[in-house]
Amino acid sequence: MNFKNKRILVRYQTEPQPTLIAYLIKKEKKNFKIISKTQYTLEKYQLEEGLISDYQVVAEKLNNGLGEIEKGVKDGIVIIYDTPNLLRFNTILPKSGIRKAKNLAKKELNDFFKTSSDNYEDVIRIVSCRERGIIFYYDLISKSFLKSLEEVANAMNRYVDSHTNLVQGIASYFEYKDEDETDTFVVYQDEFVTHVILLFQSKLIDSVSFYSQVELTEIVSGIELLRNKHLFAFERKETNNIVLVLNGDAEKRNQYREELKNNYDFEVLEKELEIDDVLIYTLNNVEEFQLGFFVKMWVEK
Repeated sequence: MNFKNKRILVRYQTEPQPTLIAYLIKKEKKNFKIISKTQYTLEKYQLEEGLISDYQVVAEKLNNGLGEIEKGVKDGIVIIYDTPNLLRFNTILPKSGIRKAKNLAKKELNDFFKTSSDNYEDVIRIVSCRERGIIFYYDLISKSFLKSLEEVANAMNRYVDSHTNLVQGIASYFEYKDEDETDTFVVYQDEFVTHVILLFQSKLIDSVSFYSQVELTEIVSGIELLRNKHLFAFERKETNNIVLVLNGDAEKRNQYREELKNNYDFEVLEKELEIDDVLIYTLNNVEEFQLGFFVKMWVEK
């Protein structure tokens, strides 16, 4: 057995009910395996102003649910959270003056931090260059939110090694998978949430979230919302990839595929996009997919 070839990863889902899902992951050469998994939904009395307050009990539930923890487990855990309370800084500026655009975006963000640096922490920083402009994407999370998760980790006799939000975790799964300069819509749906995510070369541009298992009509409305919002920044004809990551049986995935093909026209500028030009594919198992983007966050210490 390799020294410390196991790691605990915890997902905190704040909506529709605050729920923690903990995974014990084992690394075997280049492969990863979920050894155990546990889930715990918090009661109202365990929260104070929306933050976890009952650290000891929550930690005990997670530790007991994972079972006996043998030697070889890293002390640092990975946290992935999904919450509507992220503060998003998203702007698109002309590409003609890259240095000027970067300085302007930096100034806007710095102006925010002058008044809010004590309350928020930078989660991700993404800069994507496009033909028509430069996309700046920042996600910010409150320090008090992170502190409550650190308290849970400490009560588990561990510490938070790294953290990010679920949408960025999903985006990271596609890193380096598509070298073409195309946009991709990723539709991620599990028992808690539906995320419609717009990527460019695996970089996160924007997303729309529904904290429930919505139907395809709502999903398509989310796609159109993102298209229209970012229309001036990219050519709609480039958006020809749709990835479906659904928590359900093959029948549901096939239903979505057929409806996307037969009932919806993906319009681009002056003409309709032929359905043969739209790549729609699915990943069969949400848990395997989650394991894939957890691996992206595996930090060797």
